[in-house]
Amino acid sequence: MLFSLASNTQIIYLMGMYDTVWLNCPKCNKEHGFQSKSGECYLKDYTLENCPDDALANVNRHSPCECDCGATLSVEVETRKVIVKEGSVCLTLARSAHEIQKCG
Repeated sequence: MLFSLASNTQIIYLMGMYDTVWLNCPKCNKEHGFQSKSGECYLKDYTLENCPDDALANVNRHSPCECDCGATLSVEVETRKVIVKEGSVCLTLARSAHEIQKCG
């Protein structure tokens, strides 16, 4: 995008800014980045544990994310849990694979 700040003085090129929330697939441990356009959007990297609430609010904008192992991932924002679907089976994983629960 081009924006002229003054009629004849300066042109600034702006790119789309976002922050990234990183999480690992609980099934295979592959790392995935979820982009958020809410919050500060200064190209910062976060985890589910340290992500500010305002940045986490928009974390599912491109969800679900399909992992190479076949799991489908998204984030339950309110509880900061990873939601994993394998076919028709839905699992909720709290911050690690050791806390598996059934969805619903």
